[in-house]
Amino acid sequence: MMRTTSTRRLGAAAAALGAALLVSLAFGAGAANASTTTSTLTPDQVAALQAKMDTYGVPAAQQDGLIAKIEAGQPLDADTGAAPVSTSTVTIGYENETVERYADGSFAATSTPVDLDQAKTIAASQSAGHIVPLASGNATGCSYSYGAGVAVYDNCLVKRSTVALTMWFRVNYHVASSSTEIEALGSWDMYATGAACQETSFKITHKQATTSPATARLTGNCTVVGNLGTSTPYLEFRVTSGGSESWTSNF
Repeated sequence: MMRTTSTRRLGAAAAALGAALLVSLAFGAGAANASTTTSTLTPDQVAALQAKMDTYGVPAAQQDGLIAKIEAGQPLDADTGAAPVSTSTVTIGYENETVERYADGSFAATSTPVDLDQAKTIAASQSAGHIVPLASGNATGCSYSYGAGVAVYDNCLVKRSTVALTMWFRVNYHVASSSTEIEALGSWDMYATGAACQETSFKITHKQATTSPATARLTGNCTVVGNLGTSTPYLEFRVTSGGSESWTSNF
């Protein structure tokens, strides 16, 4: 099956809120009540941003430029609808991580379960009936099994991460010719630099795939430090009746 990914970046909304600390880069969609003055990041906020950018391999010179943009209230390229300059995908166990990189050094990284055909290919290299957990020492990672025409995915990660905002959750679902559905949701988290976020909704929004996909969504409410702005970011997982996975978000 072909994997599809989609996201909606509202560059105009983000730019309008650029002075509201990190609203411009992470919380553009749905943000409100923003200040029109620039902000200075605290040393702890700078350190947190640098650590995250280190994790995703952003060069130090570009990190300085990104932090300067944030403090000036300017949106990063990843939040303006600009085309990425490179895209790379790494498969770990039964999950894919795709990283889009932009000219200014900003990035958008997404993790989702591998699609049905890819899972079967991976499983074919294993012993019959063997369930392979996510690599990298993650004992609670995604696993896959297939038998009697039913493909079962357990505890698989759906994650979206930009420079300032990360949201993720885990999902169990199965794919079969007679029924494809999301069975249960697991752990979740969301966190941001320069904002306080809380979950407002985490649920299966459409349990069984028919003519439309089965869906699950995590929605939060984030308030930028100093009440400079608020937003309602979300991350949604979708699986079609044919076993094709995708995601959508508003950040």
